[in-house]
Amino acid sequence: MNPRRCSPVFSTALALAVLAGTAGAAPLATRRACRSACATLVERCHELGVRRVACRRQLVRRCVRVGLDACTVDDGASTTTTTFPFESTTTTTLDPGPTVHGCNRNEAEDHRGESLVVVQFIPFDYAPECIVVSSGTTVRFEGDFRTFPLVGGEVPDEDPTSPFNPPVRTGLSHDFVLTTPGIHPYFTEVAWTVLFHMWGAVIVE
Repeated sequence: MNPRRCSPVFSTALALAVLAGTAGAAPLATRRACRSACATLVERCHELGVRRVACRRQLVRRCVRVGLDACTVDDGASTTTTTFPFESTTTTTLDPGPTVHGCNRNEAEDHRGESLVVVQFIPFDYAPECIVVSSGTTVRFEGDFRTFPLVGGEVPDEDPTSPFNPPVRTGLSHDFVLTTPGIHPYFTEVAWTVLFHMWGAVIVE
């Protein structure tokens, strides 16, 4: 085993530490609601070996930033179907196609026709995490790959044919020129995926 590689517990603690001090003040009522909504997720974080108070602090901050849905626990028991097309119409509904990591053609941000699309990632989000682009588009990922390596494939399996492989584990920015039509999922360390759904996909058309 490479001694330089961090254990999942150490990586969890490190990433939580990265979050410290990044969130601004929020109304007390919002924090109270987030503490209640995030209780189950706090326990899952604590089970990974991180102090419960650290889990609660960082999860509540994230909830305040992105809303109560950030604390939703997905046990795979249900699915949600949407029918919104890329462009609003009164007569047609776009075929969503395959859904991977919660991403399909109906959920994706439409960036077709753009030569460069930037996906930024911070603990514990990709933004935007689901996009559709034209063939030949450059997709640039920006963030700390040492803490959140980028892996191509559908969690938990790395796909050697993915345009996002081999995994990116160093640096702060990496470009991918996507030419193969289809849906190309990606994820980061499995612990983050399980806890926070830190994953996404790029659809090439």
